[in-house]
Amino acid sequence: MGWQDKAENLAAWYFSVRDTRWFRWAELALVILSAGTFFYFYQFASDHLCGTDPYYHIKFAYVTRHQGIIHNFHWARFSWWHEHFFDKEFIYHLYLSMFTFGDLIQGAKWATVVMGTAIFTAYFLVLRENGVRYRWLWWLLLGSSGGYLLFRVNVTRPQTLSIFLLIVGLHFLINERHWIVGLLSLVYSLSYTGHYQYVGLAFIFLVVVRLKDHRWSWKPAVWALVGMLLGWLIHPNFPNNIQGFFVQNVLVIFHQLHKTVDLHMGGELNSMTARSLINVNPATLIPLWLGILVAIVRPFATNTRTLFLFVASTIYLVLTLNTKRFAEYWIPVTGLFNAFYYSSMPESLTLGSWWKNRRWAFYAMSAVLILGIPFLAYQSHKDTYRQLDRCGESTYMPSARWLAKHVPSGAGVLTCDWDDAPYLFFESTEHDYTVFLDPTFMYFWNPDMWHRWDRLTHGKDAHPIDTIVHRFKSRFVYCTSDFGDFKKQLSRYTQARLIYPVPNRSLLPHACAVNLDCPDATICNNPKCRPGKPCHKRTGQCVPDPHVFMYEIYDQPVPTPSSLKGNGVIPTEHTPRGHATIQPQHLGKISRPTP
Repeated sequence: MGWQDKAENLAAWYFSVRDTRWFRWAELALVILSAGTFFYFYQFASDHLCGTDPYYHIKFAYVTRHQGIIHNFHWARFSWWHEHFFDKEFIYHLYLSMFTFGDLIQGAKWATVVMGTAIFTAYFLVLRENGVRYRWLWWLLLGSSGGYLLFRVNVTRPQTLSIFLLIVGLHFLINERHWIVGLLSLVYSLSYTGHYQYVGLAFIFLVVVRLKDHRWSWKPAVWALVGMLLGWLIHPNFPNNIQGFFVQNVLVIFHQLHKTVDLHMGGELNSMTARSLINVNPATLIPLWLGILVAIVRPFATNTRTLFLFVASTIYLVLTLNTKRFAEYWIPVTGLFNAFYYSSMPESLTLGSWWKNRRWAFYAMSAVLILGIPFLAYQSHKDTYRQLDRCGESTYMPSARWLAKHVPSGAGVLTCDWDDAPYLFFESTEHDYTVFLDPTFMYFWNPDMWHRWDRLTHGKDAHPIDTIVHRFKSRFVYCTSDFGDFKKQLSRYTQARLIYPVPNRSLLPHACAVNLDCPDATICNNPKCRPGKPCHKRTGQCVPDPHVFMYEIYDQPVPTPSSLKGNGVIPTEHTPRGHATIQPQHLGKISRPTP
């Protein structure tokens, strides 16, 4: 028996058992095991979390587990969140709370592994339950779809749950399972601020069905809309979530696109250039382009589901080119369209037909797949691993730990940027901060206060001490080195004393291998190793932290350095060598801010 006969027998055996119960369970187990290993490898490439938001989400989940539903987010002292907080990722935080019983960073990583595995498993099940040909091929292409999607899925943020719900929701939408569509829409509205997109897709499906099948399919759209509205009503922070929905999904995009005011938003809201789109997503674009070529050269009729996925893919592509945060949806939706489109091709264009009638075409396509998929997988892996492997300990963390230990509990801390607070909140929930994450909530709450804060932190306020103490009710200032003009301005005032990095003679430089080798309030400048990575070469030295500076504001001019032990930071007999505490006698009574 030749190898061709063996191949045919193997194919015949596969087609005879692929729909049996034992094979389907074994196949599903293999998918889960493969996806879990895949995400475990990426997630634990670093000992730390990637990005800013994960520190907030995992700590907030921990706080929620201990304190219950949060209604007053006092940690954001000058934000709409202070009095009108709404947990826009309520179910996601409930999910994360199951991983907050030990080390929070490790818990966040395991939560992300489980969610990533769920996304890839759901994607495979959608392919299988809809009878898509070559489902393993399309599943492998999703795992080779580039560093942007895989990086975003590997970050502990609520978009991971959003992607999962969207993939599952598309399956029930295209199969018109009405009440399940409504239930998923309800869950979606409690899980992610961008839940409106599922309702939009339901109405797009309504239009596509009308144009393609000449019938009205109202039920999926109506159920989706009712599910979303019901989710709004039962949200634990109702009615704050209604107004918050408007701020998050209308004002944020409006300010970003029209540049009415520069709120210094995150880079994910910027547009994705066509060049970046092509470079990052070849595994998604190549099948799409080949499909368009086939549609031009050899057009054939497609069903309603495939046409709907094409429309959804096109809409997400336009949104991605305007705001690249939509790429995490465009990639899996386009992958599903590619799979459904090629699966609906005439029998004469399938690999099985080529095996029987056009062996040369079969061999050529097999060679392309055998060589192309590993190449795409390698490029995708290289890009993704490079991003995740670089996620060392944040430069904020040494100063955040110092602040948690040495600034009196209950004190308000003026932060200079919206992305400072998550790191400080992760280390300490005993202090309050100026603004949290999205600065749009501060601007929406009080535009005048936002402009005062922006001018102040950029060194443009004529009376910074008065503004800090009386307008922002703070005695402590926490800023990164990006705000050098503000630091220079404060250094000229005798009421302001630099407290971090600690200007203390006891912190003399000594050899170090990693940051943890250094005394408090200093870091290691060893160029041989990165933060959080093992390094045994003691070639660096402990130096003052160059990334962050903190000031304390006094009621009276501070004595000269020669008359103040520790240069403004007074060690106590109970403080370990190299540590310092802020003396509370300099603090006045600080009231909560009012609009």
